[in-house]
Amino acid sequence: MFNIRQRRQQIAARLAEQGAQTIRAIATATGIPKSSVHRHQQGLKQGHQYPEAALWQTDVGEEWLKRLVVATIYVFGLTRGVGAESLSECFYKLGLEHFIGVSVSSLRHLQTVLEEKVLGYQQVQQERLSQACQSLPALCVGVDETWFESTILVMMALSSGYLLVEETAANHRYETWQQVVEPVVKQWGSRIQYCVSDRAKALIKLALNDLGCASIADLFHAMRKLSQGLGFDLERRLTHLRRRLQEQPPQGAQAVERDPVLQAEYAALQTAQSQFSEHLAAISLGLHPFDIRTLGAVTTEQVAVKLSQQVDALKQFQQQYQLKDAPGGVDKFKRQIEVLTPIVDLWWQWVEHSLAAHELAQPLLSWLTVGLLPLCYWQYQSQRTDKPTLKAQYRDAYQRAHNVLKAHPLTRTLEAEVYRYWYSWASEMVTKFQRTTAAVEGRNGYLGQIHHSRRRLSDRQLQVMSVIHNFDLKRLDGSTAAQRLFKQPHPDLFQTVLAQMHDLPLPRQRAKAAKAQILDAANVPA
Repeated sequence: MFNIRQRRQQIAARLAEQGAQTIRAIATATGIPKSSVHRHQQGLKQGHQYPEAALWQTDVGEEWLKRLVVATIYVFGLTRGVGAESLSECFYKLGLEHFIGVSVSSLRHLQTVLEEKVLGYQQVQQERLSQACQSLPALCVGVDETWFESTILVMMALSSGYLLVEETAANHRYETWQQVVEPVVKQWGSRIQYCVSDRAKALIKLALNDLGCASIADLFHAMRKLSQGLGFDLERRLTHLRRRLQEQPPQGAQAVERDPVLQAEYAALQTAQSQFSEHLAAISLGLHPFDIRTLGAVTTEQVAVKLSQQVDALKQFQQQYQLKDAPGGVDKFKRQIEVLTPIVDLWWQWVEHSLAAHELAQPLLSWLTVGLLPLCYWQYQSQRTDKPTLKAQYRDAYQRAHNVLKAHPLTRTLEAEVYRYWYSWASEMVTKFQRTTAAVEGRNGYLGQIHHSRRRLSDRQLQVMSVIHNFDLKRLDGSTAAQRLFKQPHPDLFQTVLAQMHDLPLPRQRAKAAKAQILDAANVPA
């Protein structure tokens, strides 16, 4: 578009200097082919009909117009799955068809070019960052699969959110997983501490045999089974009673006797639903490396006892209200306790291994494990959850941990630089405790939305979306997944591809629908 604008400026300047000239004279003076001079003259004449034309003919206006078009395609076309037809309609409503080409075919071409730039950016960054992998700390990963027209296998570094694998595959068998994660195994080797997944046999075997790490059960899936069983039956019975209470009661004394019974039963089930929510919250609060009441460190055995107590309480709860557990969620959860809880000891071993490299004195070790780690941990958990009840309890634990750290005698004697270093270490360390694959499930849900909005999801589009996820999506602190994983800055993805985009297409006259030719029948005498 810059060449087009410059050519038209040359023609306009030539006409302003010497007045009307022939096309041959203008072509000779400007070096522009004669076949293009007339077209540019018509473009200048048409552009002057609109008041905003003067803005787009300046350097600043042209840069802004280019940014507008590319950003719209990038945000809505690539990351939201909006089709070129809708984008074209939007640009037509903005009146940009007089200055750039906004037809469906033009926008699809621009989107294709933009995808190529994004994939080129990924190749450059992967070559640059691959050298930094050897000096990075260990990982905790989450694996899962989702299904559309084909199977998509996903492996994510849970603490950073970086997608290590996101590829389409023919199936989700163990042999297929082996082929897909082979580059990850070569790159990260034995530095994967544990792998969180549902209890699919292929994923368990993948963690133990190929990744060489422990396989941890996913708390998200385990609690979901409880909700699908007891929770679903509670909600079903409540919905049935609610409908009966909303129905118009029959006339007579029988209705007066029946309503209080239904209302009492409805109130009892509401109480049961609240109790069930408390049981789920207790399970969630029990699987942490710190006790939320005492703030002290806990072990795998202690956590297993807490979860077993909740299983017994749920069975009593089920018998009390005569609830159905169709998927057997309570029994499944009981069997998974032994693969849910090892994450606690694994994380504490990770902490001890990290601290052992510093050869610290005992007072500083105590200050870190008793004061600073609980503070950072409960602060991190309070930021992650959206549930009001859990958030309130996490914030209360954080405040109590803050008081403990403040009262510790070593806190007042540490230098500010030393405190900042260990605070950064603790903040990074607490992100290594990942008990669910909720981030992976969220990614799968996002892919589902894009798949349905686009009617399909091609391999190329999936690759582009993976790059955007790793190098462009930002958390509240402004960091991308690549920055959190590699501990290095990288060029802004959008700014990089914007600078590489060339001319925007020229406007073309929109084709008009052909009018039907109606032949007038000649009058024929009867």
